[in-house]
Amino acid sequence: MTTSLGLMLARVRKTGLPLLVAGSLAVGCSATSDSRRLAMTVVIPNVLMTDQPNTKFEVFTESVLANVYEPLVTLDSDMRMVPCLAESWENPSRLVWRFHLRHGVRFHGGGELTAEDVRTSIEAVRANPHSDFVKQIWHIKNVTVVDPYTIELSTDTPHNVPSSLLFLRILSTGQNGSAAGTGPYQLVEWKPGSSMRLESFGGYWRGIPAFADVRIQFAGSAATRLEMMLGGRADIAVELPLDRLSEVRNSRDYALMVRRGIGVAYVAFDVGRGVTPGVPGRNPFLDERVRQAVALSVDRHSIIEETLHGFGSEAWQIFPPDIFGYAPRLHAPARDLLHARELLAEAGYPAGFKTRLDVGENRTVMGQQIARQLGEAGVQVEVVTHAGDGLIKLLESYGSSMYLIGWTCDTGDGQDILDFCFHVPTSPDEMWLGNAGHYKDDELNAVLMALSGKTDQRERLELLGVAAEIVGRQFAWVPIVIEHQTYGVSKRLDFSPRADGRIELFEIRPSGEQTGTPVLD
Repeated sequence: MTTSLGLMLARVRKTGLPLLVAGSLAVGCSATSDSRRLAMTVVIPNVLMTDQPNTKFEVFTESVLANVYEPLVTLDSDMRMVPCLAESWENPSRLVWRFHLRHGVRFHGGGELTAEDVRTSIEAVRANPHSDFVKQIWHIKNVTVVDPYTIELSTDTPHNVPSSLLFLRILSTGQNGSAAGTGPYQLVEWKPGSSMRLESFGGYWRGIPAFADVRIQFAGSAATRLEMMLGGRADIAVELPLDRLSEVRNSRDYALMVRRGIGVAYVAFDVGRGVTPGVPGRNPFLDERVRQAVALSVDRHSIIEETLHGFGSEAWQIFPPDIFGYAPRLHAPARDLLHARELLAEAGYPAGFKTRLDVGENRTVMGQQIARQLGEAGVQVEVVTHAGDGLIKLLESYGSSMYLIGWTCDTGDGQDILDFCFHVPTSPDEMWLGNAGHYKDDELNAVLMALSGKTDQRERLELLGVAAEIVGRQFAWVPIVIEHQTYGVSKRLDFSPRADGRIELFEIRPSGEQTGTPVLD
């Protein structure tokens, strides 16, 4: 969500935590004599939308909070479903799923995880119409506590319930109504729009994390993230300026890591309103021919070579190749400016029209290149860059006529994209960020309804392919590229990028002899 994600405490404020010096992880005295206090700083490109779990699904917000709050089931680094707080589960009947919890899992507040905590966590999401996670569990009709370590979830129609719970975090409400998680880290400080600080949880059920203190720092500019890293103020920098990767390769203290992502960068449109922001007169994007003209004007190859410096793959459908649902039979139309101009003329725009393309800071250059390409077909595009979480807020208020954004399918299953980005709301409170263009199609809705009752993977794969074909031929999205993930990583860290881009802090280990500045408590 990817874009896509999610991407939703008790706070003890502390000060005096120094940022790391390049190539030297911080070490000092700990609360116990047999452990060292290591600190780490990670710099990311997106502002964290919230410090509250189960509310906002944005990829970096979800990635960070996943270190504090855990689900019943999760995905490993290869996008395979594996146990987390639930050690096992079964499907005793077509409409019932039974989950068996791990024994001895402790919340940060000290209490033990029980089935009642699972029940209240699910019910809290169901009762919150503003949660981005509501639609993931809409099919769950009853939650029954069988015993302290067993819970049953029932549905009206057959559904793959475990995949719906991948990102629903289990909480325990403690004193003063604050929420506690079971993850390897506790959130101790959040500065909205700036940073978040995490502290390791000594009672974590998988063991003690290697790093006691972690600072998550926001920097919207890729150049700023690189400079922070090379200047010794970050140990991991996510999404680096692609024209400066040689500086990382030539660094004595940092290594460059690249992995193909599972997120698609795409252009989407307002297809639901007669008048739309940024466009004088009637909304041109209501006409499928205009949207097709945009698709025919885009030169994906040049965007990859010139904007991404080769670190990307062409996207021609809503599902990337590593996602369940990918349909190899679907292909992008070749660039055809002549046909694009003909389509615009047929739609009543022989001289083109003026519009606005809203982009985030990290895709400004790509947006400018797309604008130039559309200009060759006669569409005059003003690129408007939104800093921080400005683009997200704009889309939440449905303030864009055309926008460039990315969606990461964190679940590894294409139904995630369909539910979040092409779901048809039934009320204003049910509007979703992913469907900021007011898309609605009866044929696609029928496919989504059929999908909701299928558990056979072959049948689901066929239906997902049909859905991708419907969206593609209507040009509801114009997929542009699959962006490769780039990381600058301290050579004193043992770190492996995941396919979903999530940063699992518990999996990161120090390598080599550590020296540096002590961490202050």
